[in-house]
Amino acid sequence: MFRKCLSFALITLFVCALGNQAARAAQNDQQAMTVETVKQRIGKIGVGDQARVTIKLRNGTEVKGYIYRVEDDNFIVADLKSGAHTTISYSDVAEVKRKKRHTTLKAVGITIGVLYLIGAVVNAAYD
Repeated sequence: MFRKCLSFALITLFVCALGNQAARAAQNDQQAMTVETVKQRIGKIGVGDQARVTIKLRNGTEVKGYIYRVEDDNFIVADLKSGAHTTISYSDVAEVKRKKRHTTLKAVGITIGVLYLIGAVVNAAYD
């Protein structure tokens, strides 16, 4: 009985160790894929003061601004207010959010919708 329990425990430890090693290898592959994904996302957003982003880093900090320059290993984000440049390595990025600005057409549509709603409420109040 003791031999069966000992054998079972050793086999379980061995299987867990192999599973842990496989999980680490998969995590490294996923991280390499993430770097390529970040490069693609930054490439799609573009460069210039219209390419506004919020970058969340792996250490938890956030960098806000616009993409100033893109290079092979990193990219540079410039702050809108101060103009300070921050160089960020692709491997340090946890999340990329593009900040879209409201267009004039969208603002006009929202204004017309609000005015229509106010008109409907006023019309319903007098009926």
